[in-house]
Amino acid sequence: MTYRVSDVRVWAPHRITEASDRLRGLNSDFGSQIDLMVRAADEGSMVWVGEGGSAAYAAAEHEAELGRRIRSALDQVVDVLAASAGRLQSVRDNLIGKVDAAVLQGFSVGDEDWVVTDTSEAPGSERGREIRAQSLIDIQAAVSGALEQLADEDEAVAFELDRARDEAEALGADVVVGQDYSPPSTAGLSSDEVRSIIDDAEFRDWVDRHPDAAKAYLDGIVDAGQLNGDDEFYSQFLGQYWLAESYEQAGIDPTTWDPTQGTEFNAANITKVYEYYGQLFLDHPELEWAGMANMIGPSFAGGFYDLAMMRDVAQNMVPDGKPVLMPDSLWGTVETLARMPDSELKFYESTFLSMQKEIFEDQAPMHEAYLHGGPEEFQRMRHAGLIDRNAEGAWNAVVAGVSAGDSDRIAFGNGRLLYREQYQIIADDYDAMRARPGTGEVVTWGLTTVGTPSIPGAQAYPEVFPETVPLQVPLPGAPFVFVPTPFDVETPFPDGNIADRDQRWGLITEDTLPAYREALSSDTAAARQLIASEFGPRLEERRIAHQAPVLLERILTDWSVGLR
Repeated sequence: MTYRVSDVRVWAPHRITEASDRLRGLNSDFGSQIDLMVRAADEGSMVWVGEGGSAAYAAAEHEAELGRRIRSALDQVVDVLAASAGRLQSVRDNLIGKVDAAVLQGFSVGDEDWVVTDTSEAPGSERGREIRAQSLIDIQAAVSGALEQLADEDEAVAFELDRARDEAEALGADVVVGQDYSPPSTAGLSSDEVRSIIDDAEFRDWVDRHPDAAKAYLDGIVDAGQLNGDDEFYSQFLGQYWLAESYEQAGIDPTTWDPTQGTEFNAANITKVYEYYGQLFLDHPELEWAGMANMIGPSFAGGFYDLAMMRDVAQNMVPDGKPVLMPDSLWGTVETLARMPDSELKFYESTFLSMQKEIFEDQAPMHEAYLHGGPEEFQRMRHAGLIDRNAEGAWNAVVAGVSAGDSDRIAFGNGRLLYREQYQIIADDYDAMRARPGTGEVVTWGLTTVGTPSIPGAQAYPEVFPETVPLQVPLPGAPFVFVPTPFDVETPFPDGNIADRDQRWGLITEDTLPAYREALSSDTAAARQLIASEFGPRLEERRIAHQAPVLLERILTDWSVGLR
């Protein structure tokens, strides 16, 4: 979440303690009622002798056991609440202490961006100004560090509380349907004995209903060497667990995300994905991949919405005729794009939508595992075959970079995640689009031509890699005979195709990624403000409808001739 100085000032973690005390008291009363019920059943069994009495006593014992399990789960919720109060109070007091110390020294701290500004009169001497400037740097680092600690602690508490609450709710659901299964202790059991538990249908049903409890149980037997880390059941469970956490954190119902249904059907989820990435970065600045995904999101999402508009741009060009300097091959591509049927556009639209989903389902679980599991969790995921050595190394670099305060390591790790996205997750989708018979080359070329990046300072593909063709002129007296000249024509079209993974990576590494990193380093506050801004308006700004006049003017007029 996004924190404000004014909001953190009025935090009152002691109220969490009060709430946990009340809940503990209520839970204790609940336990007393269970004990009373059991005593009543004991007394009843003394006077109701026979099968009926035995059955009644057994039913009472069964209900009591379910009640005790619910009480135990609620105790876990209470314990998390009780522990969280002190943890949140500590990080809150530390952060506000840093802010108040800054104010006492003549600095101000922005309520929303936490940027420290010197509001005092500048010292008269050069040495005094140097000392003041260094103080500003030191105070900003202290405030930023304390803010990160608060965000980390707040997020950890929320995660722990969510797990405890989910387990309590799962047990409550068990009571409603009369489920009373709980997995046995595995202490001292052999691998074969543990295997028999894992393969039991009742256990697997419990895992489905109690994923948070199952996570601790399964991790424990894997860590103890009683179950292989690459066991198929464990691997599937681990992958699904972090994916479910990702969906929950992004506020997405996976049953409502269907790329085959088109852009409008998926519009809400498209926005939620990029907002989720943005919040990851805002809360954890080391998650640079997520920040870049949010910042470039309007350009990528614009492709979902503007495939038909891209065809409209081509259709608007056709009536004007071929520009004099445009090669026939390029003009043929424009004409083909203008004649694109709706059925073909639907294929590309659903493919783009599936790419967004693939990226989320690959990257989001790793980000959640980083936030709530750390290096130990990545080792589990690696052994389970969920991530490869490249991904594990990327996250280890991020962890090491954060620990050492090394921005280069952080950048390296995030760069490897970006490489994974481009080469391992969506490269095959781009290949499939480009290989589409009849239209693939044209559509991907069109996307390369009209796509404009939504990262400040980044350039479009044709601007970085323009197509250059040799200029030939008609031979005097023989108009159909062309002769070469020492000149080249630089066109407004791309020398390459965004669907080619190496050419796409070339654009990213030469222009897009450097522009993003420059935006982060040169004006961090502005970059964060952009990422925090509403996604919808940013998307609309990148739509071809808003840029069509500029695109058409560039395509029709942005030609230049130069000496080879």
